[in-house]
Amino acid sequence: MSKTTLRKRISLTVVAALATGVLSVAPANAHNTTVATTATNTSMAVGTQGQSMFVATDLATDGVAVVAAYPGSGTIPSEAQSMGLLSKDSSSGTAQTATALVGSVLSFYARNGATDAAFVASGGTFNTTDGTGFDGALTAYAQNQTRTIAMFDVNTATHIGQLWTAPSTPGTYTVSLYVGQPTASTIFVAPTQGTLAGKITVTVVATSAGGSYSAAYSVCNTSTTNVVPGSTADTANVDSTSTVVNGGTWYIALALNDAYSNALDNGNIVVTATNGALVNYAEGATPTAGTASTVVSYNNANSYGAVSVVQPTANAPVTTTVTVTYNGTTVCTKTVSIRGEVAKIAVADIAVQDLSASAGIAGLLGTGDGGRSGLFSVLATDSAGNQVATSTIGTFSSVASSLAGQTIITSLSVNNSATATSSTAPQP
Repeated sequence: MSKTTLRKRISLTVVAALATGVLSVAPANAHNTTVATTATNTSMAVGTQGQSMFVATDLATDGVAVVAAYPGSGTIPSEAQSMGLLSKDSSSGTAQTATALVGSVLSFYARNGATDAAFVASGGTFNTTDGTGFDGALTAYAQNQTRTIAMFDVNTATHIGQLWTAPSTPGTYTVSLYVGQPTASTIFVAPTQGTLAGKITVTVVATSAGGSYSAAYSVCNTSTTNVVPGSTADTANVDSTSTVVNGGTWYIALALNDAYSNALDNGNIVVTATNGALVNYAEGATPTAGTASTVVSYNNANSYGAVSVVQPTANAPVTTTVTVTYNGTTVCTKTVSIRGEVAKIAVADIAVQDLSASAGIAGLLGTGDGGRSGLFSVLATDSAGNQVATSTIGTFSSVASSLAGQTIITSLSVNNSATATSSTAPQP
């Protein structure tokens, strides 16, 4: 390995000295996490004073985690930075969760009021030199300080900060914050004397699952309405059961994420459609009608990108399978149909009307058809045999050219009458 390469790798790590003198090398931030380097820390105003604990979601870009400092008149310690944090939920109470790499360093902070405080971890170590009470006096800090317990005799300090280094062994660990006001303002004899203000369960892993497509945390669903990027309907991941009529458009909503529910990096998105259907792709907007059966885009679909699908030939029905790939990996396959214009009309269930009324027979199509009134039923289909729905009752007539060579009945004689009659039932 060249010296240049070695120097580059060391610059992406943080080196912490253990009490035994052995050096532990913690990894730099993993590629593609839910807490991107552009993230900002959560304001302490989000939680309740003395009942909240926060983890810096701002990630260090130089491989060195930073303990929180006094934010002045604000509530966000903007300089606090964690390292190796892969995912973090949005809560700040006692049911927090996170995922981090082995050896990662998380920067904790809290606004606990004028009470003493203690961080307690089930594993890993606290940094004995970087704990801060960053807006007032912090006394006797070194007393009762161990690698898994960090105590604060707060006095006038109302904000605290501490760094925690995750174990080198993968597993599940907890970090808790206790607060209280012990007798005579002394540090806790035991941390659990205080009230539990915050707790986080950290899943420590050897490698990151970030950066690769995860179907479980991604969105791919069909819609018959214009896609509104980021809308609830588009994130539900439920396909539409509606029908697209002649001249309409199918949409496929997309959001491509990794196993930490984080957006994938920009990549080659390729959309293809069978049977000549025309497709188009847009990110963060509703796509217009396409002009080809294949479209290529360099995006990540995290802004709720969408695909449009339209007929290749006007008025002709089409059924197509649309496939979306991201950097060669198939992320979505949907089969949709668009109806064509009316090509055939079938007339059935012909019957005379009610003998005592002028309207059609109520219940003429009673079996499985909702009992609609009428003298006959009409089924309109396109050239592929798909039923074509119409919103209003139309006027139907034959095309003269289609009657060429046909035998047309011009008169009808009835030689026998029915053996039974009814004023309401259809008559043969």
